Amino acid sequence: MKAWEHRKCSQSKETVDLRMWLYTRNNPEEPEVFKYNEAGKLKDSNFNPSKLTRMVVHGFGGDCNLTWIVQMRRDLLNESDINLFCADWRKGTIYPDYGQGAANTQIAGKMIAIFFNNVSEIFEPIGPNLHLIGFSFGAQVCSFAGSNIPNCNRITGLDPAGPSFREHNKSFRLDKTDADFVDMSLVTLTFILLEEKLNHIVTIYLRNFYWDKTLVVVITEQYIYFWKSIINDNCKMIGFPCPEGFKPFHLGQKCCFEASKSFPLGLNTPRNATGKLYLKTRTSSPYCMDLKNQKLLEGL
Repeated sequence: MKAWEHRKCSQSKETVDLRMWLYTRNNPEEPEVFKYNEAGKLKDSNFNPSKLTRMVVHGFGGDCNLTWIVQMRRDLLNESDINLFCADWRKGTIYPDYGQGAANTQIAGKMIAIFFNNVSEIFEPIGPNLHLIGFSFGAQVCSFAGSNIPNCNRITGLDPAGPSFREHNKSFRLDKTDADFVDMSLVTLTFILLEEKLNHIVTIYLRNFYWDKTLVVVITEQYIYFWKSIINDNCKMIGFPCPEGFKPFHLGQKCCFEASKSFPLGLNTPRNATGKLYLKTRTSSPYCMDLKNQKLLEGL
């Protein structure tokens, strides 16, 4: 395993001990759990190869019992009848060892790829029917997984981890070659110039009073926006392009709010949405703002 200059080596598969938790409408609360090399056991499970498969991957110091994952899992299953996996790699990303967790994203991603490639051999190719969703470190895990799964359909990166990844070429971080469609959502502005060229679509979420938020709050709210895009049929997250960048959008300039160039963001982002899109949000649920409210700052 490659050791990056200022990072640790990935640990062994046995140490990372990644488990695939499967949920379906037949078992929405109690998962069927599989090791990365146990895809054959899906024959006697609730897995249905004819259905869409989504997978959620937690970030640094997390696991599949996190409240936001439980909430998102329930809403994804309510939204559509799918196979829903959660990749639990808690033993590979133990707080506070950021460096080891960053290194282990590579082996965790490859373990996921082994699992799904075995699924393809046992049933039918799963790549065209596969959507990987990762938060922070989990987004980089999805990168390593998707790049090793033939024809992986989609990867959604929710605030992909930057430190220890942005310094390297695109083969070591999430980019648009990792799946047929890669969408990334950010609430921080640190890596926007880099990420814009590495993904099909980059969404930048701007909160009211954003600059008064702590880093922890800003980062952990990213998955909430994606989750709300699942459950809010009457309140859509709409993103707008702004060729001039962040400041003109923040000031509400008209060029940024052309309806013909806007796209719904989140779970139902269309494939023809490309480039960098901006979205203003409320400070509380349901977070979304309609076009009129997004233009409140126009002219300031």
